[in-house]
Amino acid sequence: MEPTTSFTPASLWPIFATSIGFALVAFCLAKNKGRRTLPWTLVALVPLINMFCLAFLVGASNLRLERKLDKLLQALTECGNGVMPAALVSSTGTSTPGASPPSPSAQWSDAGPGPD
Repeated sequence: MEPTTSFTPASLWPIFATSIGFALVAFCLAKNKGRRTLPWTLVALVPLINMFCLAFLVGASNLRLERKLDKLLQALTECGNGVMPAALVSSTGTSTPGASPPSPSAQWSDAGPGPD
């Protein structure tokens, strides 16, 4: 008996199933990292390319966190003196709009002698 080597569409189901799994993971990673989800999901549907797509998304930086850091750095540079504006963060770490930041001399008042 000879083994059959004919091509059937059913032989592609495992590839389609893994591609759908890769696409779901790529969608979640792209959404979590702040990237556009539709292009990354479509690229992840292509067999063999989807592995490189996921490798890129895993190693890619988080754009949402970068935007937040940029806003914080911009607020610090607008302040001019390097002290975090009170509208962003208070001394306890919670947001307190309208409160004034502590003065630099108050930081050393009860800590003993200042740095020399």
